[in-house]
Amino acid sequence: LMDVPNNEAVVKELTHLLDKVDEMKEQRKMLIARLRDALQKDDITKQIVTRNKSEDIQIFFGNELKKHDQDVSLIDQNLTAQDNILRALTQANARFGETRKAASEALKRREAMISSLIASFQAYEDLVLKTHKGSEFYKKLQGNIKKLLTRSKSFSQVQDEERALLLEAQAKKAEKMLPGGLPGFPASATPKLKDYLPFVASRGIAGGAGVPPPSACYPPNSY
Repeated sequence: LMDVPNNEAVVKELTHLLDKVDEMKEQRKMLIARLRDALQKDDITKQIVTRNKSEDIQIFFGNELKKHDQDVSLIDQNLTAQDNILRALTQANARFGETRKAASEALKRREAMISSLIASFQAYEDLVLKTHKGSEFYKKLQGNIKKLLTRSKSFSQVQDEERALLLEAQAKKAEKMLPGGLPGFPASATPKLKDYLPFVASRGIAGGAGVPPPSACYPPNSY
């Protein structure tokens, strides 16, 4: 409400006039109740019976009612004051129109801002909830990946060990097939494929085996 015109004097006047309206209303209720009570208690039956018969009855009642003129006068004054207060209130209300309009517009803007903030907060809460769920999902995924990695490492290690044992067994088997072992190869070391090549070549030459011609690699009717 910072952009609302500061019309403090009119606000004070309106507040004062509204208080006076309430004050006049309460005073009028009290005066009317007092007059009603006085009229109910004013028993003029005896005066009617003993009155002068030549006196006009309307004049008689008029004279009796004059006893309550003070209360009636106070009520009239109250009503007159009430009218004056209402006129002053109408004028003050007109002067306060600009301030009231600006205040109304400012309140609408504030309500719109509050609604926007509430919507933003609700969206933020939804985002936090979804982020938390996403974080929990990726934590579980990370745990599963770690378990899978551990199993993969274990499987790879077992495979490496089995492969090493298989190679060692094959090497021992090949060594047993060669009498006296491989020439120039220490018995304590594990033989490699290159260590067998001279032996295989010498066996091929000694046995009369040579490299087959290219025609031997194809069927006779392939041309």
